[in-house]
Amino acid sequence: MRSVITTTLIVVLLPSSALAGKIYGIIKEGGKPVRSGVEVRIITISDKPKLMARSETDRNGLYRLYVRETGEFNLTVRDTLHHEGDDLSMTVRSYQKSVRYNLVIQKTEQEKGKPAKFILRRE
Repeated sequence: MRSVITTTLIVVLLPSSALAGKIYGIIKEGGKPVRSGVEVRIITISDKPKLMARSETDRNGLYRLYVRETGEFNLTVRDTLHHEGDDLSMTVRSYQKSVRYNLVIQKTEQEKGKPAKFILRRE
């Protein structure tokens, strides 16, 4: 009986992040980590997108997100300082265990007279 109570207390008192899958990595641009404060979000892929997790990069370009569900999601990066508010996104997969996505913001070839475009890709 005592072990049942102890087990129940441990499960109830565990932090919620311990039960979630972690998505983490570094975001780079031009071979260097992005600045701190770049917003990173996990959003469901559906007709009515739902925000599942949100974080910001630290001074080393590192981000960490905890997602309670497994499956495919859109990982979106919003850097209003450099990309005029454009959201850069790609599909990622969440598991019960941690998964690392090191990402690169890459400038694409531009047509003459048009503004530069950026894409987000896995390193």
